[in-house]
Amino acid sequence: MATLAIRPNGAGDLTEIDAQSPNTGEHWDKVDEADPHDSDDTTVHQPTVGASQATDLYNLESISDSIINITNVTVYATWARQGGAVLDPKFWIKIKTGGTIYTTPSWDNEPTSYTTRSYAWATNPQSGVTWIVADINALQAGIMLERVIAGGVDPYGKCTQVYVVITYAPFVPKIFYF
Repeated sequence: MATLAIRPNGAGDLTEIDAQSPNTGEHWDKVDEADPHDSDDTTVHQPTVGASQATDLYNLESISDSIINITNVTVYATWARQGGAVLDPKFWIKIKTGGTIYTTPSWDNEPTSYTTRSYAWATNPQSGVTWIVADINALQAGIMLERVIAGGVDPYGKCTQVYVVITYAPFVPKIFYF
């Protein structure tokens, strides 16, 4: 099996998360770095009063038509909790495929140091069949972060990295000898 990592390269259909750091550029360019992630140098985060849960979706780099036999699509997100120890904000990974947004189960009790979590889809959840290049090239991936209102110390989620790893079986031509 071979793998290919693709990263955000533009804003997707939702940009709801309240804040980014630094406060210039776009949300997607705060989470697009290759490993190692850059920690607090660039983040999106949900610190302000308003929506307690907010989602960002990101467009992704395209893959080549030569990639066939896709066996898995795994979305990775690197995030941490900021502030508060009594109530922990939750984190979710999201994808949008075929016009529908799919949300993973939540992660909570996350540490204040950055942790990478992932969620894998062996098939396209919209069609129920194997992923194809067109699905991947139209895919959006992102995160939902939560802010917990805790009366003075309001913990919130922050994210520094999102990327997708495509697992595929490379085409191996058969050589026939006559």
